[in-house]
Amino acid sequence: YSASFASVLFFCAAALAAVILRRLARSRKRVRVYIKTTRGEARLTALRDSGNLLTEPVSGLPVIIARAEAVAEAAPPAVLYALGCEQVPGAWVPGADGAKAEDGEQIYPIAYRSLGGSGALYGFEPRLCLVNGSRYRCVVALCRSASFSGCAALVNLDRQEEWI
Repeated sequence: YSASFASVLFFCAAALAAVILRRLARSRKRVRVYIKTTRGEARLTALRDSGNLLTEPVSGLPVIIARAEAVAEAAPPAVLYALGCEQVPGAWVPGADGAKAEDGEQIYPIAYRSLGGSGALYGFEPRLCLVNGSRYRCVVALCRSASFSGCAALVNLDRQEEWI
């Protein structure tokens, strides 16, 4: 009787340890992101994705890909307009030159290719981006209706040179 009790106890402890380790691994894959621009700020959870190798072609800055609705309060209107998320009368529509929008923030067209196809995203360089409380220089590109395993964005934090 005691041997079966010990094996049940061992099984329960192993199952509990597996659940705890899975949650710890999942929490390490998620980071807190704070974005501040002249328009506003956004706080979101991002999924760490070492496969996200997207960079802004001119500056070489890494790109955080975020759902538009998650950063709408902070995103420049021209980026939202280009994405078709918001009708902004008279808003400047970004071109391929990365010219400055009305509020002085840089708008970046970013070409991408993925398993699902290819296209262009529009992004901006925030005045401040914090990832888990540390400054991170990047471009935030917006997308519509993407699913990032329950997170609002994808970020690759392997590029240490962008940490300020």
